[in-house]
Amino acid sequence: MAHRNRDTSGDEETLTVDELRGMMNKRPVQAKERTTDPAQNTQRMDAALAKCRIGVAYIDILKIKNSLLFGKYNDRPQEAREVNKLVASFKKEGILAMREATAIPIMLSGARVKTGSSLVVNFDIPDAVPQLQLKDVDNIVVSSGQHRVAALKKYSEIVTEEMARMEQRCNDITARKNLSPDHLTEFNRLRDQLDDLQGTIILMGKWGVIVYDEGEFYRCLYCATGTVAATG
Repeated sequence: MAHRNRDTSGDEETLTVDELRGMMNKRPVQAKERTTDPAQNTQRMDAALAKCRIGVAYIDILKIKNSLLFGKYNDRPQEAREVNKLVASFKKEGILAMREATAIPIMLSGARVKTGSSLVVNFDIPDAVPQLQLKDVDNIVVSSGQHRVAALKKYSEIVTEEMARMEQRCNDITARKNLSPDHLTEFNRLRDQLDDLQGTIILMGKWGVIVYDEGEFYRCLYCATGTVAATG
């Protein structure tokens, strides 16, 4: 027979082993329906995005007057390690700015697009992708891509500093009283490199964006889920 144990540290009685066993939930295991499924939520978000896609264009990240606003849809903190990895990739593999996989998704009202300007469906013909033209200089909400933007700005600074060093060396060679064939070879080599870097600067500013109608996104998401996205 199981005996009731008495708690020596106080006056309350502890339950016996049999009493504890009797309180165990021994019903058959049944699958519980999940009211929230992260994967389903992601699929619904993707479906809502697909329906509110306006088109693609490019922006000059280094010169655009509109401020790029991060954190509304993705509050992931910026990590220096990720930025440095992207900079290393730009140096080694070049800048692949006009691709669906690397384009930066932005959210804005379609009414902000300047009258008479148009977007294209995809990046299949990179040279045909137009520059995004807006009626205002208000913030542009960016749903992801902060590391790419930070890496581009950092890489731009690196290239600009390198160009300044090359130009200074060219000036030093030009100012020499005595020039040798080696000086001429170095000067012409530096000038060719400056041309290449200037092309890199122009290229890195033109980055592809996928434009989504923010108001339509909320409407589609509400129709699909009955809720709206958290804005962070």
